[in-house]
Amino acid sequence: MNRSAVLRPLPPGEPPCELYDVTVNGEPAGLYKLRVSAIPFNRPWPGRERPVDQTEEAAMLYFEMNSPAEIAVKAREPIEDIAVRPLSKGVKATAEGDTARFTLMKPGQYSVEINGRRRNLHLFADPPENRGEYGRSARDRFTYYFGPGVHRVGNLKLNSGESVYVAAGAVVHGAIQARDAKNIHICGRGIIDYSEMSRHDPLHWEEDGIVNFVRCENVTVEGIILRDSSWWTITSFNCNNMTFRGLKAVGMWRYNSDGFDFVNCTNVHVDGCFLRNFDDVIVFKGLRIREMAEGYNEGGKGEKRPPYELVSPRNYLVENCVLWCDWGGAMEIGAETVADEYSNITYRNCDIIHVADGAMRIQSGDRAVIHNVLYDDVRVEYSRYDLPSIFQQGDDKKYEPAPGYSVTPVILGWMYNNLWTRDGIYGNVYDVTYRDIAVHTDEGMPAPKIVLKSVDDAHKFDRIRVERFTLNGKPFRPETELSGFTKEFTFT
Repeated sequence: MNRSAVLRPLPPGEPPCELYDVTVNGEPAGLYKLRVSAIPFNRPWPGRERPVDQTEEAAMLYFEMNSPAEIAVKAREPIEDIAVRPLSKGVKATAEGDTARFTLMKPGQYSVEINGRRRNLHLFADPPENRGEYGRSARDRFTYYFGPGVHRVGNLKLNSGESVYVAAGAVVHGAIQARDAKNIHICGRGIIDYSEMSRHDPLHWEEDGIVNFVRCENVTVEGIILRDSSWWTITSFNCNNMTFRGLKAVGMWRYNSDGFDFVNCTNVHVDGCFLRNFDDVIVFKGLRIREMAEGYNEGGKGEKRPPYELVSPRNYLVENCVLWCDWGGAMEIGAETVADEYSNITYRNCDIIHVADGAMRIQSGDRAVIHNVLYDDVRVEYSRYDLPSIFQQGDDKKYEPAPGYSVTPVILGWMYNNLWTRDGIYGNVYDVTYRDIAVHTDEGMPAPKIVLKSVDDAHKFDRIRVERFTLNGKPFRPETELSGFTKEFTFT
């Protein structure tokens, strides 16, 4: 095995993906199958199970590297067009016939897209794992250890002080849940997969999805790959002090398969993650969920749940992430904003490589005052292969997009009271800064807009600043649509 790139075989029982033949430094690499959304075609809530004919297969490879890695990708068709995203990483690929070649100079998370964005290769090159911390001693140091191979655990429920390690080469079918727990640690380089499990009908907010935290404190999740959630991928309700580092969320094709949803949480740090989701990707919510407080008949026990506090979301930092949004917003505040205020929220040094319905999006759906928000050094890519989002209002409706490019707003904000509203009170948004925003569009595409929609003079966007905006490397001022009540919008 080449020590500069550590590859691991797929575990027995894990079907390989045969879309491509890939080598890393000349060594053949096994590819994992993913199911992803083929078209941005969604159902109004609740979506429940999605037809498989709206999806397609994609590929995934993960490995470790500590020096430049030479990658060769052989496709099943002649290569006419290739992109390695994020474009900001500057990875230049060459293609001859049906084979593309490129070099990764350092670890990172990439999407290799041949002849368009469909059936892509998700490529995750991690730095070497700390063997002293997570190697042979992991069996003894962690409450639950999953070594290479396929495991089936159902709903794994953690208590305070417990931990989980998922080794590279492991596929764990099931979910992880913690309720009223402290000091939780989940880590490793392997996969947690939910494809063998279904979402409840009606939804069980505290159980559905791959990882679910309720009223937890001091939570750390690192390195693992999350695949095929039935609903939100990582869900956190009323939690405090949470760190998510180096995670990958892929294979999200089912309805409402958001990425990370933080509901009335505080002190959250998301660092260096790759998320591709069919719905909003990283979301900060405030929710008044009556059925959670009232409880539901779980296993015939009729268990009552403690009440949920409408904690004001604050102190969120999302940085160094790569986001792919197949539906909804990539960087999202809302749509539910049931809390007194949102404050001290930062997105920094992130790439949005595909976006569906607004790259940086604030949906003020209820009474919260949202302020002190910073989007800093965000790069947004628009591809000629992107398709427009359409709601499927009935079983007979087909996905039939109008001709032309899909260019959703790069900055989008609006206020409303609708089906997500609980208090029926409009909020306010002020002191939001967008700094060093770099947009890339394919040749011939129109530029994205900035759209902000206020309600009235007492409920509006105010003190909104855009500082240093570029389009394809040059200073640019996008077309801006502001409602009549939006105040003090500055562009420098």
